[in-house]
Amino acid sequence: MVVLPVSDGRAMHLMRAESPGPSVGKISSKIRDTAKILYAMYLVLTVVQTILLRLVGLPWYDALITAFGAAGTGGFSNRAASIGAYGSPAVEMITAVFMVLFGINFNVYFFLLIRHFKEAFACEEMRVYLGVIAASTLAVAGNIFHLYGNVWQSLRYSFFQVASIIT
Repeated sequence: MVVLPVSDGRAMHLMRAESPGPSVGKISSKIRDTAKILYAMYLVLTVVQTILLRLVGLPWYDALITAFGAAGTGGFSNRAASIGAYGSPAVEMITAVFMVLFGINFNVYFFLLIRHFKEAFACEEMRVYLGVIAASTLAVAGNIFHLYGNVWQSLRYSFFQVASIIT
């Protein structure tokens, strides 16, 4: 993505070859504009997550590092105990939700941005992705319920683990 704004007409082929997922669509007629839009979406998600993490008590540095970790690495942290070092269910949930959000094809966000809701929600890739997350979260929660004896705690831990693994 870094070289796409300055590359020639073959950039779309490179983007299709290097992007995860079954399909990459052109958001704009020019690959340079597409790259700029994708960068903006990434930036907005990162800033929103950073602010939310700051609001629940993380220092700015930790909030930013955690947001970067959620975006690219499945929730890794700069702490030895990872997200668990903060001892905060709010930090865990925000991080898990943003891991899932960053895993959604950004074309879906573009459709939402331009108010093409039907196309956004018709995305089979997104529906399967969210369905796998939901089913896996329930399966793992059922498997670990005996450890915690609490449905919500089991769901919390299982959702974070599933989000981390799938992204």
